[in-house]
Amino acid sequence: MDAGSAEMRQIAAELEAENPLWIVLYGAYSRQFVAFPRFPAPPRTFLTALYPSSLPGRMRGVEARSPVVGP
Repeated sequence: MDAGSAEMRQIAAELEAENPLWIVLYGAYSRQFVAFPRFPAPPRTFLTALYPSSLPGRMRGVEARSPVVGP
């Protein structure tokens, strides 16, 4: 694992800590962040992003549509 991947994995860990309803990983091969919901969601629900800053807003959108988490 190169230094860049280690840094990206740390960013993924921080995103997960800030968003406890989600599991967030960084794929060294795909070079993308991937987020999986920890709450009941439709099958195959996950988010991908090249930039970590784009995930939280999209996470909120999925959460809002969830009958378990949303309004």
